Parts: sequence; C-alpha cells; structure tokens
Amino acid sequence: MTSSGSAHRRRRRTLQPIFRQPLIELLVSRTQDNAERFCEALADGQIVDTRLQMRALAERNILETIFGPLPEEAVDRLVRSSLARSRFTAHVFFSNVRFPEYLPRRLIVDHALASRRHDRIADTAIERERRGERCGHMLSLLMSASDGEGSCLSDRDLRDELRTLTLTGYESVGDGLAWTSYLLARYPDIQEAIRAPDAEPLTARVIRESLRVYPPTWLFVRKARDADLLPSGTSVEAGAQLCISPWVVHRNPGLWPDPERFDPDRFLPSEADWRPRYAYLPFGGGPHTCIGESLAMAEIMAAIAVLTSHHRLVLASAQSPSAEGGLTLRAAGLRLRFQRRTD
Repeated sequence: MTSSGSAHRRRRRTLQPIFRQPLIELLVSRTQDNAERFCEALADGQIVDTRLQMRALAERNILETIFGPLPEEAVDRLVRSSLARSRFTAHVFFSNVRFPEYLPRRLIVDHALASRRHDRIADTAIERERRGERCGHMLSLLMSASDGEGSCLSDRDLRDELRTLTLTGYESVGDGLAWTSYLLARYPDIQEAIRAPDAEPLTARVIRESLRVYPPTWLFVRKARDADLLPSGTSVEAGAQLCISPWVVHRNPGLWPDPERFDPDRFLPSEADWRPRYAYLPFGGGPHTCIGESLAMAEIMAAIAVLTSHHRLVLASAQSPSAEGGLTLRAAGLRLRFQRRTD
C-alpha cells in the first residue's frame, strides 16, 4: 500500500494473479454465510447501528477469507488489533506535528502491542499452512505467489501484506456497505427492484453510484516525483504533497450533472463514454489503483443481496447520517430498521 516505484511494481506483479475468480468466489461464499447469520440473529424490526455492524461483517469476511475458520478468541484479538492500528494510522495521517508516531501517547503503545498480537497470529497461521494443516484460503495463495522468476514472499513480506489486508480489507468495504444500505432505505423502489432475479446489473450500478455519492476512500495523498505544471496553471514542485479527493471530483457538476442526486442509471453503458477517465475514482487510479477492487465490488453485492432478501431496510430516523472524513468516509449516526420480509 505504501511502496512506490520498482518495489511497488514487483510486489504488484507478484500479488495481482491472486485477485482472480477463485478468491472472489471464496470471499463471496464467506460473505453470504456471515450475512445469513447476521440476518438470522436480528429481531423483526430491530434498529441497527448500521455503520458499526457493516464494518464488523466486512471484517469477519476478510479475516475468514485470509485465514479460514478461526476460534472466536483469535477473531476478537485480530479485531481489537485492527482497531488499535486504525486509530494509530489516523493519528499519524492527520497529525499537524512532525513524527507523530514517536509522541508518548497511549495509542502509540496500543499500536505496538496490537502489531505484535497480529504478527503472532499471522506467524502461527503461516506455520500451519507450511505443515499443510489448512489450505485453500488467501494465506495459502499468498504463500504460493511468485514474481515469475521463482521468488516468493518472505515471512516478513507475508506479515506486511497480512497487516495491510486485515486493515484496508474491511474499513472501506464496511463503510461502502453502510452507505449503500442507507441509500437503498432512502429509495425503497430501487431496493425492491434489485431483488428481481435478473437485477445483478442494476445492483452493480446501485453500488457504483453509492461509491460516487459517498466514496469510502474520500482522499488520496500522493507526492510529486518531479516538478510539473497542471492544466489549471498551478505549478507543482518536486516532492510536493498533493491531495486528490474523490468526494470533490464526484461532485463536479461538469462531470456529473445534478451531482447530489442518487441515480444508478449514470452507470448505464451508454453513459460511460463521454466522461474523462478519472471522473470516477472510488478505488484510486493509475499504478496504485486498489488491487482489491473486484473483491470489494463482489463482497458488497453479495452482502446487499442477502440483506435485502431477508429484510426491508427502512430509515429509523428522518435525520440523515453525517459524513465524517477519517481514514474512510464514515456514516456517523446511521441507524436503520431491519423489517423481516414475509414475501
């Protein structure tokens, strides 16, 4: 996630073949099972803190996809580790002081302890894979990945990739699920339409439009390698830090007429040709485009299909949730009523 240049290209070549149909099918299967259990546990008409629950669902999905079935104790340790690491990352990213990772604060200690807990679980899982105790999960795919020249990931590389996946693999997906659920509750006609047997293309358009209106990754930060002159006439010095915001780009009326309106038909094939390449970038763009884009789309589609098949999503309050920009775009205060379907 944070490498660049030739190191990034080599690692991406090694990992890209993993993110194909077998892994997508594995993630979808885990998502469907976990979403079914979530729905079964709900009382009819129960009001749910939707952001919290969707992030928890996404986190279990990715953990089970990476490691396979885990004891509840291990899941709990990994979840607590991810939370501590997320707080630390936000602290470093948004701090106004230099070297914030070295300030004597409790979250710095929590992050160090969480990283060690995570690595212990990862090392145990790696050793079990080597003994052949568990196969067919994402970890086994990572361990067999090669750069085409016979070079595989070292144990340190594996731990680094697992740290990245267990953190980035659920936050943005969980928030994407929460925002999509909210929009379906706001537009009940669309919610009913995606339940049709042939509604997969519509569901995909609904999710893409949700990611346009509420992009979970709302801000990318890049560093200029060379001096440049932007089309606007702005000069950029080498080494300058540039902020690129999908939230802003997706609300540009020159690219998206009436940009605040939720309209999945914006993503009909006939509508795609006239927009510039980077008018839509919920997963970034260029060499650092999110490697898990296909997985994220498939996971959200699978979860939404299960949720809407069992329950009708209804707004629990007339007040809209507020969009809070942290590491991801959080749907603060989002509460939905899950009404069990009888049809």
